[in-house]
Amino acid sequence: MTAAPMDVRQWVDTDEAGGENVVVPPRTYVKVIGHLRSFQNKRSLVAFKILPLEDMNALTAHILETVNTHMILRNNLTSAPGAPQSISAGMGDVGGYGGSGSLPVSGLTAHQSQVLNLIKNCPVPEGMSLQELKLQLHNMSMLTIKQAVEFLSSEGHIYSTVDDDHYKSTDAE
Repeated sequence: MTAAPMDVRQWVDTDEAGGENVVVPPRTYVKVIGHLRSFQNKRSLVAFKILPLEDMNALTAHILETVNTHMILRNNLTSAPGAPQSISAGMGDVGGYGGSGSLPVSGLTAHQSQVLNLIKNCPVPEGMSLQELKLQLHNMSMLTIKQAVEFLSSEGHIYSTVDDDHYKSTDAE
């Protein structure tokens, strides 16, 4: 209800004994955890887990979060046109691909916002590598960068491209 329908693929290892494969009946609300992919301008999701919703409050919370994010982004885009937007006070310029000039994403930490903004503004078709992120974010440890990338990927903000070390924003053209 919060986005257009998209293809979801879950690769199941039938040889694996005692797997966690759950058969979900049709027309059941589910939570899908995976990587968002884009191929020929068509988005799809490669699912790691598909879990039936046991508490319908999770659906209500998702809808409210979507509406809240939409309202925040709409207000940020319409208020003070031409005024530079910053991630947060005192964070400073992170350099590189213009990471400090993008709109903040609600609910992200400062580190996650920095990583996301660099990836969003990367012009390279294969996306930004973890090594390039480390070069741009010299004040951040590789562990912190990897944790931010893992979180952003699991939340659907970014996806891996040519390998597990290159990432592109799901908002990229």
